[in-house]
Amino acid sequence: MLKELTSPMSGAPGTINAVEPEPAPHLAAGDRIARMNIELRRFVADRRRRSRQFDQQLASAHYRSLRANLMLAVLTRARSGTLTPNWRESLALRLPEQPSETTFSPGDQLAVREVAATAPAAWEPYSGASWRAALETWFDATNDTYDALEAVWAETQQAHRERVIEQRAAIGRLRTHLGWTQPDTRAVPPPDGSQHAAPRLHIEAWYRAGLAGGGEAVDWMGWLEGHTDPAAAPLAARLSDPDVRRQLEHLPDYWNPPPRPAP
Repeated sequence: MLKELTSPMSGAPGTINAVEPEPAPHLAAGDRIARMNIELRRFVADRRRRSRQFDQQLASAHYRSLRANLMLAVLTRARSGTLTPNWRESLALRLPEQPSETTFSPGDQLAVREVAATAPAAWEPYSGASWRAALETWFDATNDTYDALEAVWAETQQAHRERVIEQRAAIGRLRTHLGWTQPDTRAVPPPDGSQHAAPRLHIEAWYRAGLAGGGEAVDWMGWLEGHTDPAAAPLAARLSDPDVRRQLEHLPDYWNPPPRPAP
């Protein structure tokens, strides 16, 4: 509905270098307790610092994800023929059905302003460009925007993964200092980008369908049905309805498409 991230959490390893091996047996019990308290305070302070860094990363990711999703919504409306010429003036964020006390942040408003400041392009309504130029620029802009969104997701996944790894390492050092030697053997799952295959296929299918709608000899359904990606079969099944396929081939009137043949 989370790319720029430099992952400050992945700074120099061993941030809690002050954690030492179990104090020597000859130390007094009071000294051992005092040193353990010092290490505990250092551990808590380091965890809070890392939490602040992680929150900053998430705030940056939220802003860039929101900006990309807003742009994708504009591009989707442009391709479907529902984008108004004054879309920049009407661009706004929608409040949820049950808004909380917290409204949109300054970063949210900045994302809206940046999308509204997008340079004029051939894919916009009544730009004066040919339908082919409008479709090509729409395809390029949509892929570029999705690249940005996919990068944010990948970096956010990696940031979560690094945070878990670093937290477990810090806890392991503290447990060792306290004499708790049982290791944490839980596996940290690797990043997963498989969820991006279906949207990518849909973008290209919509582009190829537009070429066919403009009169080009493009067997876009044959391309989709012959695609080896597992996400292609469900999409092809959804497009088995001829009316749905015609909707995808339809080019907006404000893109100056060629006259359509009579049914």
